[in-house]
Amino acid sequence: LSRARSAAGQRLCREIGQELADLGMKGARFEIQQIQRPFAAATKEGTDEIEFLFSANVGEELKPLAQIASGGEAARIMLAIKVVIARIDRLPLLIFDEIDAGISGHTANMVANKLQTLAGWTQVICVTHSAAIAAAADTHFLVEKRRAGERTVTELRELSSDERVHEVARLLSGRIADKQALALAETLINQSRRV
Repeated sequence: LSRARSAAGQRLCREIGQELADLGMKGARFEIQQIQRPFAAATKEGTDEIEFLFSANVGEELKPLAQIASGGEAARIMLAIKVVIARIDRLPLLIFDEIDAGISGHTANMVANKLQTLAGWTQVICVTHSAAIAAAADTHFLVEKRRAGERTVTELRELSSDERVHEVARLLSGRIADKQALALAETLINQSRRV
């Protein structure tokens, strides 16, 4: 079991490293540390203790992932891991909740492109506050909360093409969209369709 884990871990590290490079983290290193416990300490999962190690930049030492990743790094690492596992296990559905945490600009575009590629072979549901990621979607739903008497009700509503442009514009501008924000949103959506 330990040898199989070691071989699988090496493959995962290679593939996750490539995904991280695709997501703009070319100098990053991801490794899986496998520490074998004494046989007397074995559990039903075996004798191995596994820890993910990460270094964001060339020349930095590997450290436990849980201790060092920033919000943006953590989001991209999670995406890279999920992409690799989904490909290996042929998962039919992936759900990302705020994969845009701590990212913006060019990095958000790289994440959006990666999600589009992923959606080419598996179903992707993504909760986002990023205009770039929302613009890349095939279908756009809006989550709205409203009061109903003494309760708060959450509703999910599919947006029409026009509503989608307005919502992406709102994400871009942070307020009700003006003509410039609408034009930019439409451009962003059209560019995303060409990827």
